[in-house]
Amino acid sequence: MSENQKMILGKSKSNNLFNEAIAQQKQKQSQIPVMGKTKAVGDMRNPTVAKNINKKIEESEIAKSAKQSTAANMQNSSAGQAQKECSNFCRKKGFNILPLRYTVVKDNPPALPPTLGKNVKDIQLSHLKYAVEMINTGYIYRLVKRTSGALEWAGYKVTPNGHLSYFPVGKEAPKSVPEFACKGAGHSFNSSVIAVESNPKDEAKIAYIIHTHVPMSKAKISEYEKNADKFVTEGKWQKILINGGSAQEHCIAASQFKTTVYNLNSFGKNRIDATLNKFKDEPKSLACMALYDPVGITRKLNDSRNSQFGKLTNYLAKNVEKISNEHRLQSSQLVDSIKIVVENKLINQQLSARSQVADLSAKIEYAKDKIPKFGSMDQREYLSKIQEIWDRAPTAERDKFLLQRNKKFAEGEQKLKEKIITQSKAEAKITWETKYAPKINWDTKKAFDKEVKKLINEGRTLAQTYASDHIKWLKSKHLLNAFYVYDQTILKEYGALFHVHALAVMDGMTGCDEGQALMEKWLGVEEISDDNLYMRAVTYNQKNLIDQYNAKSSEITSLTWDQTQSSLKSLIAAFVSADQLWEQWLADPNNKINELKWYNPAKSLLWISEITRSVAKWSLQYNINPLIAKRLSRVSFIAYAHSSLLTDRVPKWSLLYNVDFKMTNASTQLNVTEIERRWKNAGQNTAAQKIKEILSKSPASVAIRISSIVALFELINFGVQSNKFIGERNWEN
Repeated sequence: MSENQKMILGKSKSNNLFNEAIAQQKQKQSQIPVMGKTKAVGDMRNPTVAKNINKKIEESEIAKSAKQSTAANMQNSSAGQAQKECSNFCRKKGFNILPLRYTVVKDNPPALPPTLGKNVKDIQLSHLKYAVEMINTGYIYRLVKRTSGALEWAGYKVTPNGHLSYFPVGKEAPKSVPEFACKGAGHSFNSSVIAVESNPKDEAKIAYIIHTHVPMSKAKISEYEKNADKFVTEGKWQKILINGGSAQEHCIAASQFKTTVYNLNSFGKNRIDATLNKFKDEPKSLACMALYDPVGITRKLNDSRNSQFGKLTNYLAKNVEKISNEHRLQSSQLVDSIKIVVENKLINQQLSARSQVADLSAKIEYAKDKIPKFGSMDQREYLSKIQEIWDRAPTAERDKFLLQRNKKFAEGEQKLKEKIITQSKAEAKITWETKYAPKINWDTKKAFDKEVKKLINEGRTLAQTYASDHIKWLKSKHLLNAFYVYDQTILKEYGALFHVHALAVMDGMTGCDEGQALMEKWLGVEEISDDNLYMRAVTYNQKNLIDQYNAKSSEITSLTWDQTQSSLKSLIAAFVSADQLWEQWLADPNNKINELKWYNPAKSLLWISEITRSVAKWSLQYNINPLIAKRLSRVSFIAYAHSSLLTDRVPKWSLLYNVDFKMTNASTQLNVTEIERRWKNAGQNTAAQKIKEILSKSPASVAIRISSIVALFELINFGVQSNKFIGERNWEN
């Protein structure tokens, strides 16, 4: 083939390709809609037509491309919108609600107008005052009811600067959002309001609103929707009539904005001016509404009380000669405890001996005319026969005999007991002064104790005045209403956040007598009621776990409860499962635990620290008060149930008393030497080794929890042993 022929053939192929491309382009152009010449879409009100059109749209190349880019666009919006966009902060035209929140402050806030304060001011405060301020935490949910009955939800995540980032209700609420940073005119105001979109064909009538510290679950969203007006009446959330004006409950008028809002400057000049202009130019399209915040109020009252111990806290934190004053305080208290225990030991020894003598005397008197007359009988056999006669006697007959005898000798026995106590105290004083006192620098201790006592008294006096206000809110139905929004069926997130938030509002409450009294009312109950926030917190507010506890707690009546008992074993397993979910939530980086402004649950255990005062007190009364014995036993059960791997590898009896209860119950068959040997060797058993091994392999949060629980059991041991084992000669070694 000649070069010329090749060239002609090449041109022919090129022309063919070009012609094909032109034909394809014409075909595509023929498919482009032309005004007046397109095929009718059909009536979109017809469901079949609408379904077909939507299907074509979803299958189009544009839709596919959009779907592929949606995830990236959302991520970019979340991470970088503060710089370039403000889509989540934009608002459509309509009715706007600028939300405020109720709070408490120490200084003199602006007086609240008559429209504000329902379900807030009914709890009178002695030292703080109510106010309204900018919202800067949590979430806001809004449900709009339109004329047709249609319902529309919207959710907002509140930023620290008081801006509201919108999110669609029904999908997972964001745990955090970037702060608003748009410079567009008017956007700063728009991003601060709750929007009710205008629809002339179906106008909005009512907006139901709630401010929460936790996202709402789908179940709670449905429940609040179905009970909208009922929950308004109960105080669980609020409503505003769109055309109701500023005279309705929880709203303020335009003229009251600058004179009512506490710390108004937190909004910034631009938002303040924009709000005033909006009130002026469109008075019917804007409302300023105060929202409930019982959790925030209670926490602030709690913090105010705790702050009264500031001087004491600072003093205890100081180090002198590389030893903290807090350590010195613990040492000083230990010295005082030893002195008390030495005295109690001698008193109980003597009273116990006297009780045994009185008991034997009563049996001898009862059996003296009933014992057979034998020719010869040694003392051991004689006492054995007396015990045998006593044991065979009918219970009613024995009770009647003892009742008559006790009445006869009551006065004499009481005088003898008083004499024993006086003599024992004198003997204990000699023991203390000769054996222990010379080892202590009393001048230094007295000076230290005096300074601590002064700071404690100062703090307690001030704190006590604030405690009453805090306890009122802690016991209020308003706080219970606020906690109602926490879903009781989902532990990861809702149960975990209830645990964090509930404990945060009671942190330090037992430092004052009124708070301690409430804790003792809550602690170790047989049935967990809705108003028992402490017990709800330690069960993660999960209804299933609460119901299981309520069904089985009556079986726990003493510290001898058996962890191998099937019903208690299943209850322990339920607590362990709950703790596992808690740990998963704690370890999830998306939850940003270290950024929580309440408290860091990975570094402290408020549910342990708040009950130590009660446990110490109840342990000393365990053997003399049956009701306290039951409640302390339930406390020990819950503590053990929360001890994670210990429940499988370290039996309960090795933590309580450090002695097997079976041995203790059989102590009448053991001599003192044998008891002493077992007791002293208890610390060298495998329990300590297992605990150490578990701690070394556990995450920090689990290790802290287990260590705190072990320490709590040691506190119980100390109190109960001081009475239970008081007869052991070498207990103090």
